[in-house]
Amino acid sequence: MTGRVNNWLANLFRWHHRDLLRYASRLVGDRDGGEEVVQDTRLRLAGRTAQIGYPNA
Repeated sequence: MTGRVNNWLANLFRWHHRDLLRYASRLVGDRDGGEEVVQDTRLRLAGRTAQIGYPNA
């Protein structure tokens, strides 16, 4: 199940990367900082997918 969550998360960031980068860049004041924020967020969320519990189907 974690693999599907990671794939979903990767697709989410791929689809919305431009908007996320624009938003984060405005928050921190420059593009490089915005890119770092987006990448750090993606990595933190990917690390948490292992902690997500799913009920047995």
